[in-house]
Amino acid sequence: FQEYNGCNDIRAWSPQITTRFIQHRQKLGEKPSTILRRLSSLSSFGKWTHGLRPDLFPLGVPTVGVRAPRQEALLPKGLTGQQVSLLTDAAQNAITLKQGNSKKSRVIQRPYRNYAIFQVLLGGGLRREEVVNLNLEQFQGRKLINVKCKGNVYRNVLLPQEVAQAIQTYLTQERPLDALHFPNATALFLKTSSRQHASEYEALSVRSINKMMDALTTAANAHLPEEKKFAVTPHMLRHTHALEIMKRTKDLTYVQRRLGHQSLNFIARYTQMTAEEEFDVLDSLGQ
Repeated sequence: FQEYNGCNDIRAWSPQITTRFIQHRQKLGEKPSTILRRLSSLSSFGKWTHGLRPDLFPLGVPTVGVRAPRQEALLPKGLTGQQVSLLTDAAQNAITLKQGNSKKSRVIQRPYRNYAIFQVLLGGGLRREEVVNLNLEQFQGRKLINVKCKGNVYRNVLLPQEVAQAIQTYLTQERPLDALHFPNATALFLKTSSRQHASEYEALSVRSINKMMDALTTAANAHLPEEKKFAVTPHMLRHTHALEIMKRTKDLTYVQRRLGHQSLNFIARYTQMTAEEEFDVLDSLGQ
């Protein structure tokens, strides 16, 4: 603003100045999403200022009509089948080490719980917040009932047999150990009671799930060459679930209901083809 106008006088702020600012950020190589956030902040400030002192902007709010650069629609990032297999093997191996009373220095204390959470994220498509907020009563055999989603929406989530079995095994093998420390606990997944400085709040935190996935990813990458190592976030398991459902059903409405989204606009991302898939379609047209 100072460089363009040579002053700090807010009355010199106009839609043209905002447009020049957007163009300047583009030349600096900023991502469209970052520029959009900047424009949003400027727009809020401009509206607030105009509401207090409309005389400062005789042409109206100085961001009106200014558009952010277009963003390319981002494909949801899912995992490959091999990556899912490596993560599954790592989670099951942690159970084997615990059962065998391994002398290895880093034996996971609650491998059944971690495996169950991994399965719920991948096979149920739940968000981290939805997982940590689950209580015992919501687990009904092959489904989770009244799962609270964003926007105060509730949905029932049917579970694959493997996911339901993983939860049931955790309830039998490990949850009772922690329930001794948290006798009034209602959360489905409890934190490890043997940890030092454990608080009285029994449910796991979102941060705990992040750390669990970090450890699982490290184990899955342990024997891979550097160029094949991969990063995983808990939300990527949800994307992987959605992409697999979309591939098998081609049903946007079902994917929307499955993930608990209120709008189909967000789900439409899962219908986009990768460049490789598009080439396959185009190459097959002449056959």
